[in-house]
Amino acid sequence: MNTSDITRLQNFFLRSQDIKNIGLKDGLMGAALKSMLLSKKVDSSAISNALLSFGENLMQKVVSNLYNMPLNFGYGLAGIGWGTCLLIKERLIDGEENLFEDIDTKIAEISIPRCNKSLFYGLEGYLHYILSRLTITEYNSFFPETFLDELDLYTSKYIETADTQIKKLCILYTNYRNNISYEYNFGVEDSKIQQLLII
Repeated sequence: MNTSDITRLQNFFLRSQDIKNIGLKDGLMGAALKSMLLSKKVDSSAISNALLSFGENLMQKVVSNLYNMPLNFGYGLAGIGWGTCLLIKERLIDGEENLFEDIDTKIAEISIPRCNKSLFYGLEGYLHYILSRLTITEYNSFFPETFLDELDLYTSKYIETADTQIKKLCILYTNYRNNISYEYNFGVEDSKIQQLLII
């Protein structure tokens, strides 16, 4: 790491101390995710361990403050659940089935017809969470079949009419429901998600 990288890390640590928002976008979950993912990329084991420990501490704060959270991806439970699934996929944490049960149950309460299509507040974000949950197969999914059936209707409609990113997610979801092989990469090629993952 060069001097500017170290300065950027120091600033990141300082900024993260004052975060009040729990969620993924500009919140504690986002900072935890960035810190822990970066821990895998640095050469120094001391810096890697510091990043991992810092991220784990932030995750503890996130998990202990999940009550009365909004459901959306940017600032709520869907983004926290998605980030947790990504950290499990990267083998940085172990998940907790009761955490997923709580989030799945709450996400299943959304009214899909009333969702807008956006990443941070709408169906695109919810699809990212749902696909991340269905991808991490070592933990049971707690989505009721009635919720998944309703989602079937709307994803098939959006495959015909939606923009590229949400269409791609709808196709992945439809493939899952039809037992067709699919590969969900957590949206890391999407520039909006990339911005969530860099310090």
